[in-house]
Amino acid sequence: MKENSTAISDRDPVDALKKLISDSEITVVPGTTDALTANIAMSVGFDAIYLGGYATGAITAITEPLTTMTEITNLARNISHNVNIPLIVDGNAGFGNPVHTYRTVQEYINSGISGIHIEDQVYPKRMHYHQGHHHITDTESMMTKIEVANEARRDSRGDIILIARSDANRGNRRKSENISDAVERINRYFDAGADVGMLFPRTWEELEFVAQEASGPMTFVLSDNFEPRPTTRQLDSLGYAMVIYPTAAPVVITKHIKTLYQNIKSLGETGLDPNEYDEIRTYIENLIQLPRMYEIEESSGLK
Repeated sequence: MKENSTAISDRDPVDALKKLISDSEITVVPGTTDALTANIAMSVGFDAIYLGGYATGAITAITEPLTTMTEITNLARNISHNVNIPLIVDGNAGFGNPVHTYRTVQEYINSGISGIHIEDQVYPKRMHYHQGHHHITDTESMMTKIEVANEARRDSRGDIILIARSDANRGNRRKSENISDAVERINRYFDAGADVGMLFPRTWEELEFVAQEASGPMTFVLSDNFEPRPTTRQLDSLGYAMVIYPTAAPVVITKHIKTLYQNIKSLGETGLDPNEYDEIRTYIENLIQLPRMYEIEESSGLK
């Protein structure tokens, strides 16, 4: 992290994200699930946050391939309006053809989102995507979407960072493509107007190859159930612009809530320490500005 979120909050979020991407030091971006987790991330000093399709699907109990653009923008809007740091949001495959992509970009801008990534998968997205069966479009179709996405942000009153994502080397069901093919795609997406690239190298050698051969700033997506799992420092030394942790938050939330419910069900108690419970409640209340609401009530004679 390059500078604290207080300093970044003084700038427009999109401009702040541009600055973070252009800086020499890597930007670490944790995944969030809602406005509460977004505020937690901001309170501990992160400079940008992320909302992914997997997290949205989990929170809504739908699953990513079935989520709609409206569902994710509704969730993202609530997050962006409650934080003052940049929010990057999964844009699926533009939620349709280039016309749908145009509307998606404009709706993301209107929702206060600072960055969107669009992928070269087919739409509607397949359920088996979660099992590594990726259905990839041709490069030209994706380039058209990027060009249209650029038109959408030029036609808007706001701005947004456009991140091009390729899953071409992740088990493409249409043809066999390797990391070299994926990098070639990303470089053409840069030519079409993408600001940042996103690929999924599966080995340390591929990780280094992407850093060396990509023609623009790159993002690495780190999931703890996949290799490789480089540290932030290692990615920084390779020259990656960002690292995103998309699914750790919903996994950890689910783990601890499941334990809580199991304790209540089997033991008849939560198992929580009363002092810690009170401390965390106070922390939550400060995050949602409850003390400020008390002040307003008191000054209005409503206490």
